[in-house]
Amino acid sequence: MRKHIHILLCCLLPSFVWGQTALRFTPTYSKPMVEARGESAMKGHDENPNRYASSYWDYVGGLVAKSLLKYYQQYKDDADYAQSAEKAYALAKGYADKSVGMNASNPIENGFVYGSIDAIASSKILIDLHEREKDAKGNSRYKTAAEWVTNYVLTDYPKITQELGKGGFYHKKGYPNQMWLDGLYMGAAYLAEYLHAFKPANAAEVWKTIAYQFTTIHAHTWDAEKRLNYHAWAAAIDDNAFWAKEQWNDDHTEKTTLSTKEGHSQEFWGRGMGWYFAALVDVLEFMPEGNDREALMGILDDVASGLKARQDKTHGVWCQLLQYPVGKEFVKGRYESSKAAGSNVSTDTKKNYFEASASCMFTYAYLKACRLGLLDKAEYESVARKAFEGIQEVFVKVGSDGKPSLGSICRSAGLGASGNKYRDGTPQYYLWGKDATEIATNEGKGIGPYIMACLEYERLTEESTAVQNISNSAPRYISNPIFNLKGESVAADYKGVVISKGKKILR
Repeated sequence: MRKHIHILLCCLLPSFVWGQTALRFTPTYSKPMVEARGESAMKGHDENPNRYASSYWDYVGGLVAKSLLKYYQQYKDDADYAQSAEKAYALAKGYADKSVGMNASNPIENGFVYGSIDAIASSKILIDLHEREKDAKGNSRYKTAAEWVTNYVLTDYPKITQELGKGGFYHKKGYPNQMWLDGLYMGAAYLAEYLHAFKPANAAEVWKTIAYQFTTIHAHTWDAEKRLNYHAWAAAIDDNAFWAKEQWNDDHTEKTTLSTKEGHSQEFWGRGMGWYFAALVDVLEFMPEGNDREALMGILDDVASGLKARQDKTHGVWCQLLQYPVGKEFVKGRYESSKAAGSNVSTDTKKNYFEASASCMFTYAYLKACRLGLLDKAEYESVARKAFEGIQEVFVKVGSDGKPSLGSICRSAGLGASGNKYRDGTPQYYLWGKDATEIATNEGKGIGPYIMACLEYERLTEESTAVQNISNSAPRYISNPIFNLKGESVAADYKGVVISKGKKILR
């Protein structure tokens, strides 16, 4: 990879939403966040280090570890970033070693959760680690663990048994016959990476299985009029899928009927579509021609165009609830949590808000898809750039410790099951729900996608216009002239960001 142009500047800009100051790193955005938040976010910590014990075989930790390995791969050969990259690699490897434990051939012995698609997602890092850690015979404990996980997914993981959707991966065993958008990033995307890395004899069959997960859930969650995907779908509408039975009136204050179209949930949740969009791009990166690739490309076009229409025109980011504008108010009404609090009716209101994890996932997916030629750059690169700039201004700020932070992250959201009636899939749930109401800072589901979006943006901007302009006049380096970011020659006493000898520095 061409040596990345680097900079030592952190510019403070006016903030729009959640903090007093927003932080812009130009153009290396990933390094400060990796160094400041990578380890804590990977281990389940954010503002409150006592909130979680360190968890392994966990999709959040695995997501952040994956972003650290991507950072390592992008900068391991760059002398200016090699030390930081090696540390990121060591952190991810340590996380994987804790997960795999002593017996790589049976992760169940070390806390791997049976029947949870989330546990599968963290296995992606095993594939990356194997490439560096394999022995002369091409073996490693990471490959052994990955082989176990793959066999488990294909032969033993719970799958839909209903005629409609038969063979679709359960979201979890506690959600029988349900598929959620989240799960495509966890299960199908892992299998795609495994097939690409190890090319097993049954690869063609598994590619068909991967494609089927997408075509099935898209058929039942895609709203052609609103051009968005509902959060989840239930092939069997039972007490665990009560959210698929409930229809609400237009202002979401009263239930109107117990029938519903095809068993999908009722709202378009930002991060749910973020997982889905990222999964599509990650799978298509490796998917060979045939194997229903054309069908997935069609789904990608649906998702990319639908989300483009929902991008905030001013700030370039997306909301917690995708079909509504930022600031739209919702009345709590007869929402279940108000009953649990002892009041049947409440006049409390909450507003739809800009949400960081979804915005980062969308930005990552747009940027990567443009780079890989999966989406038309002429149509979508400007969407991605606007989104990335918006993330810096809306969600990122610098603290008194000088470290960057990412705010406005929905900590958690889901649907049901029967024991969680408050998770009913209404707008009120996504704004008031016991888990969804908490807005976090520096939580892993935001930090991981942020780092990955930064890495893609840095690849996109590796050859800036300014540097290209200067490189056309390379002989001028003999006298070491200094240029501003527009490529204009400036005096020796010029203060600010300059380009000298082909590098960006702060004077």
